[in-house]
Amino acid sequence: TVAGNIPGRVEATVSQVIKSPNSIQLVFTGRMHPIKNLHYLLQAVEHVTGHIILNIIATREDDAYLDKCKKLSSELGKHIQVNWLLDLPHHQIKAQLQSAHFFALLSEVESFGHAIFEALAVGCPVLSIDQTPWKNLQKKQAGWDLPISNLQAISATLQKMIDMDDQEWQSYRMGSLNLAENYVKRLNV
Repeated sequence: TVAGNIPGRVEATVSQVIKSPNSIQLVFTGRMHPIKNLHYLLQAVEHVTGHIILNIIATREDDAYLDKCKKLSSELGKHIQVNWLLDLPHHQIKAQLQSAHFFALLSEVESFGHAIFEALAVGCPVLSIDQTPWKNLQKKQAGWDLPISNLQAISATLQKMIDMDDQEWQSYRMGSLNLAENYVKRLNV
């Protein structure tokens, strides 16, 4: 018998955050490494309008890649605020996810996507690639899983996320919690 990925606890309720149209707070978590594709997310964000706050929670690993991403972030429009939260202790990440509107992780590949589960488990809908176990996110109203090769589709989806009102976003939050709960129930843990 092989034990599957056993994630953390799923929250019973979501935080009291409100989503206004034309604004968004995104969070990225991951290693500062090219495989996590943060530069690609920064390129996708560049093509959208609205007020954007992007909190980047990253563990230092590749200083040259960090420099590349910081340079890209400094070239974004004034409507995009990037906050660097490097080497943030893991126990502080949950609060960042709870206060965000969406989680974005466009890694080249994810075998399970523990960070994706952590976001879903607090009601933070996800934007990810279609190469993870987390499939059909839009149908489940838990986010989007898109082909990594289509930057235009990723930017268009980011724009939908920005334009979304609170009522629609709340339904995606509940979809995120439901997806995480159903995953844990299937594990019988």
